[in-house]
Amino acid sequence: MRKLRKTKPMMWLMVLTMLVSMIGIVPMAMAAGDYSALRVPTLVDDSDDPQALGGVKIEVAAGALEDGDVLSIILPDDVVMDNYDDFAVVATAGSGNELVVPNEISGDDNAITADMIEVVTLEDDEIQIRIDGNPLPTEDAVMYLYLREVIVEDGASGDLIMTFDAPANSGFSSGELVVGRIGTGDVTVTVRSKDTSNDDFEVTLRITENVAGALKVNNESLKFALPKGFEWNTGFDYTHRWGEDIEADLDVDVDDDKLMLDFDGPATQDPTSFEIELSFYVSDESRAKYGDVVAKVTGKSDLDNDNELVVGVYGDFGGIVEAKGDIPTVYAGQLEQEIADIQISELLADTFIDGRTITLTLPSQAKWYKVDDTLVDELENGDALDRDAGDTLEFAGLVGSDKQTLRLKVTGNGDSDEAELLLEDCEIAIQQGFKGDVVVTVGGSQGLTGEVVVAECVQVVSIEASSKPQVKIGLADQVIGDFTITEVVAGAIKDDNPNVAGTPTMLLDAPDGVQFSTVPKVEVVEGDLEIDENNVTRANNSNQIVIPIKDSSTVVSTIKVSGMKLTIDRTVVEGDVLVKVQGGAVTQTGPAALGGNNMWVNAATAAQTVMATVITPAPGETTQTAVFTIGSTEYKVGNATNTMDVAPYIKDDRTYLPIRYVGYALGIADHNILWDDASKTATLIQGDKVVQVKIGSTTMMVNGVAIAMDVAPEITSDRTMLPFRFIGQAFGADFAWDDATKTVTMTL
Repeated sequence: MRKLRKTKPMMWLMVLTMLVSMIGIVPMAMAAGDYSALRVPTLVDDSDDPQALGGVKIEVAAGALEDGDVLSIILPDDVVMDNYDDFAVVATAGSGNELVVPNEISGDDNAITADMIEVVTLEDDEIQIRIDGNPLPTEDAVMYLYLREVIVEDGASGDLIMTFDAPANSGFSSGELVVGRIGTGDVTVTVRSKDTSNDDFEVTLRITENVAGALKVNNESLKFALPKGFEWNTGFDYTHRWGEDIEADLDVDVDDDKLMLDFDGPATQDPTSFEIELSFYVSDESRAKYGDVVAKVTGKSDLDNDNELVVGVYGDFGGIVEAKGDIPTVYAGQLEQEIADIQISELLADTFIDGRTITLTLPSQAKWYKVDDTLVDELENGDALDRDAGDTLEFAGLVGSDKQTLRLKVTGNGDSDEAELLLEDCEIAIQQGFKGDVVVTVGGSQGLTGEVVVAECVQVVSIEASSKPQVKIGLADQVIGDFTITEVVAGAIKDDNPNVAGTPTMLLDAPDGVQFSTVPKVEVVEGDLEIDENNVTRANNSNQIVIPIKDSSTVVSTIKVSGMKLTIDRTVVEGDVLVKVQGGAVTQTGPAALGGNNMWVNAATAAQTVMATVITPAPGETTQTAVFTIGSTEYKVGNATNTMDVAPYIKDDRTYLPIRYVGYALGIADHNILWDDASKTATLIQGDKVVQVKIGSTTMMVNGVAIAMDVAPEITSDRTMLPFRFIGQAFGADFAWDDATKTVTMTL
């Protein structure tokens, strides 16, 4: 191999430029030469055979060239011309290493001709071009450099850069140009198409040389070995893509599970790319395994990709059901929760049977709400949901009345491709309190089985109490800590609800017998949620705080509830007291009374926490007081003021109150205040004591024992009025009368 030598004229040019700048000499006009690569081929290093660099177009603007202008062309590093003494200057392109100077360019005269060019090959890696004559001043000068016979030294890599070096006063320009790249000399083999089958397979392979000659001339240029249980068929179909066409020099040799691609040569002069279509079959079902059929690729040619290719899929009749795309997050207690798309695919073409069904069953905490973006209640049997490969997926109704199982029917006869039926834009409703993966169970007469995760469910809000103090049975206005309610995601607390007319509310719910003594302060401390702070109220005998929601958040928000006091009646048992977050602003699928649509009537709580612990008061401690004023509908229990729908009155020296408020004053839970309209009997239950009175009767029954009263209960203004003193004393209460204020105070 020749030893390379490079000249360095660019260094002198740089020095001259610096001197011109330093002494103030005005430089000559900039040169107007332009160099462009006609192509950038891939070559290999250390090749015994000459290779071709990319052709170069040299173009100089009209009037720029003059007699005597010089251009040196220096070959890329590690590249030399083969037979450099034979370099030629011609008017018409031929072969070998040459400079082509055409007489005309697109019908116009060329500013120069071949006989105006003097070429000197200074070394095997440098060419000098000199203008010997007077170029036409009105035409562009164009010439083409072709180096078709070069040797690339061992170790060359990356881009091959040609250098153009011209003096500062020359019409030529100096510069660099990529005229080739060093490749690996590998062959790329890829699968263009393959079959899914349980018997016969066809596969199309694409074979591409990265550089000419990469496909080795040999009886085993490439070798393809199938796994056990499969064998190749003989023969192949060839399709030429680009480059050198080598069909006449290719053949295959089959030995059961091995196929040898033989290339008889000669080696390619231009890189080639072609496709071959092969076929194979299942030769032994006991050894062939379901799934991808992976062929190992070896041979004398080097590969630049993996030596394993999936050439087919071996499967049985049937299909698979899977979720497509990312698994979305859905929220408990909400309607219209979009799940992942569900794809139902044949393993083999034309194996879904017309009329058979596929069922998709949600867990008990979820119900189908929309299918194919249509409300489930509006779908009709036979509605088409998707069509592919000749098969149609139709809605075939819901199984049962709980809307948990969706039945789909396959119709059509299929075609030669595997069907991929996609169930899109489906929504579900979710029970409040559910969290975790939403798993669809697959069934039906088509024979598909399995489970598919289509969403992950989380709660919409969380609640924390700043403290959990001890509170005592029978005491009013006991201070407890603050609550912090935080959204899990922006917009979780809704400002609209299809089940609620008007503004949705969020409720803080206490157990029976536990009352919020005051209306607390409620404020948004983080985020942009808007609440109606001025209309926060108490409801349901003061065991609920009602928070109206004006505008949902766009940033995750936090609500603080502070300044709370509790009144605990004697019916409350010792232990933790929970506060629950409920209402139409956080639950759309619960009971209608709390803003839901009755999908799950026993699931209303979005979050809960312990707000206090109930303990028994010490002996002698006052447990509860109640004050009533004759003629007023307002009464107080402890420090809490409440309202009745009728006012107390005095008759026969006895104070009469409505039955329900008698029970409230005594600390009796609402569900333990009973009325039997048929027998006109009122029943109050507290602990182990049961008290009954009957309209018009002066006999009161206490745990089945008759007690005489001097007045009887009566109905006034459609309300059952009870003699307060007799009922109160039956539950162990004491009374004090203030005649001046017309008030009666009960101490229990």
